[in-house]
Amino acid sequence: MRFQSSTSYGHVIDIRSESGTATGRPLQDELLDSLRGGDAVQSVSDGCQPPIEWSRSIPTSVLYEGRGIDLYENITRDPAYYLYRDEFSIFQRYSQDIATALLRPVNAREAKSLIKPESSEDTHLILVDLVLTKYRRRVDIQHEQLQRRIDQLVRQRPEFSRGHVDTSSPMKLKSSISAQGICGSYYDAMGYLASGGLVDETPELKHHGGPFRKCLMWLGSSFTNMKPTEAARFLRQFTRNGVLQPGDLMLVGIDRCRQVDKVMAAYSVSSPSWQRYVQNGMRNAAEILQEESLVGDWEYVARWDAAEGRHVRFAKSTRPRALQSRETAIPEGEHVFLAQSYKYTRADATSVFEAAGLQLLDEWVNADDDCSLFLLENHRD
Repeated sequence: MRFQSSTSYGHVIDIRSESGTATGRPLQDELLDSLRGGDAVQSVSDGCQPPIEWSRSIPTSVLYEGRGIDLYENITRDPAYYLYRDEFSIFQRYSQDIATALLRPVNAREAKSLIKPESSEDTHLILVDLVLTKYRRRVDIQHEQLQRRIDQLVRQRPEFSRGHVDTSSPMKLKSSISAQGICGSYYDAMGYLASGGLVDETPELKHHGGPFRKCLMWLGSSFTNMKPTEAARFLRQFTRNGVLQPGDLMLVGIDRCRQVDKVMAAYSVSSPSWQRYVQNGMRNAAEILQEESLVGDWEYVARWDAAEGRHVRFAKSTRPRALQSRETAIPEGEHVFLAQSYKYTRADATSVFEAAGLQLLDEWVNADDDCSLFLLENHRD
């Protein structure tokens, strides 16, 4: 996909493309193909229950349509959902160290260089939270949600400003933080960053005239939805396609917990929050395809895959279904793959970063040493 143009609505930059998918195809087509399945059958076993085999799936983004984002946020508030709290605890404990590392001089290339610069205002930093660049359909609702979140952030933190920083005086420039949203998919955001769009939309950089760098924050452990080899391939798109310039940074949060009971509780099949989230996702699929047969009678099923070190989630059909005019039938008992969460080891993570051309500068961990924030730098010239 090639980035074409952006539209600014106050403090949200709209970069949505026609598809917002990896292939550039409409989401409806990708959803239908994934529900039809194919000859390649995968399986997962936890060693205690019968193996689950599947060939059908739905794109993960479908789960977040409509109320999906709000329903997922309800999951993160569940006491058993440790991922958010563990990651946030790292920020609370090491906020000063992280800020110092991010604001080190652009030309300081040594790994582990955490010496605080003499004057931090000499370096401008653009933080791009990839968690905010979400999904494509029901675009008005998603756009409004993003604006609402930024409004709430600015109300809670008066030192933040909506949109651009006031450059009318050095004092205002020094003390202000600009909060701005980017509405689009991951793939829209990659094209936008590679084209230099974010820099063009940031007049503070032109006013300052000094060095700057981007830092892409990929938090919430969503990075580990991919197996390590796939994650390395995906990250190479950032380092080789101009998304990250030499010296730009990434701050990546990764859950490394492999305590099975703790992981299974976080994604519990008995959790009403998870059940509502999954049912909503299947309703989204029905609405996108205009297929009433997909509505209702789905069971949320999950397995821990010890061999791969991942948690895998499905929707199991409790009755037979026939998609009208699409020559597709889903038998009773069929499992439709929804999502997976790999729990990387530290060695997994570092090998992914190295394969992608990212240099590890530092790592901060939680109290139990099973969740990490990795600070990475693109060192490809």
